[in-house]
Amino acid sequence: MGVEEQRAKSWKLLSKKFNSKEGVLKYSLANTFKHELAKFILCWNLGKEGKQVVTEAIFENGSRADVFVLDSGEAWEVLQSETEEQFNKKKVKYPCPVFSFKADDVLNGGVK
Repeated sequence: MGVEEQRAKSWKLLSKKFNSKEGVLKYSLANTFKHELAKFILCWNLGKEGKQVVTEAIFENGSRADVFVLDSGEAWEVLQSETEEQFNKKKVKYPCPVFSFKADDVLNGGVK
């Protein structure tokens, strides 16, 4: 499947009720600064690779991803205060593959 076809398939997973925009960094003051900064760094690196992302992506089933990579159809979650166990319970709700990144690892340059 080509990248344009994958992007179109990925868009179909998102809820039409919300105004999702590619390449716009949405943030929440309910999250920690480290969480939001790590999310920005992940998006920045993906953008430098030419990939398209939606942040705070809300899927048709109501689940929400920190970062949704349109090019691969993957949800990326930044873990700051959330435990791996909490993440594992949450990820079964996603309609796509989901990966987690520890905010401290991203901020320390351990994730590119």
